[in-house]
Amino acid sequence: MITDPSGATMRAAERLACILELENHALAAMDLAAAGQFVAEKQGILAVLNQANGAGSMTPAGSNHPRASALPVRSILDRQSGQGEARPDATPLRPIIERLRVLAAENRALLERALTVQNRIIGIVARAMQPAMPEFRYGANGGLATAGVRSFALSARA
Repeated sequence: MITDPSGATMRAAERLACILELENHALAAMDLAAAGQFVAEKQGILAVLNQANGAGSMTPAGSNHPRASALPVRSILDRQSGQGEARPDATPLRPIIERLRVLAAENRALLERALTVQNRIIGIVARAMQPAMPEFRYGANGGLATAGVRSFALSARA
């Protein structure tokens, strides 16, 4: 049975909800720079949640995967919301857990939209950077002109 005598889980969950609301607002406005500023704080809060509930060992050691620290939190929140083992002390956490579920679903949808837009922009830039087809033209003796010779006009006024 996971207990939270100091209220650390509740405070961390409430802070995570606030951060998700701010990040979702930034993502809705397509302000990716502002949204990116919340990553470190979210990771810190997830670490607090994991530690407060004794789940630190569930995260693979040395994992660089951005969702690695979220996996233990998901199982902790499931247990505390009553979806896993029986949790008589889960009732106080149930509202914040539901709020986090809604915010996380919105966050996922907004992140997917931002990634789609970013991929489209990268595609546009990549296509613009591709060299144009070389211009083939005939030279004075009927063969293809060399690439270094170009027609030009010069105008001078006195």
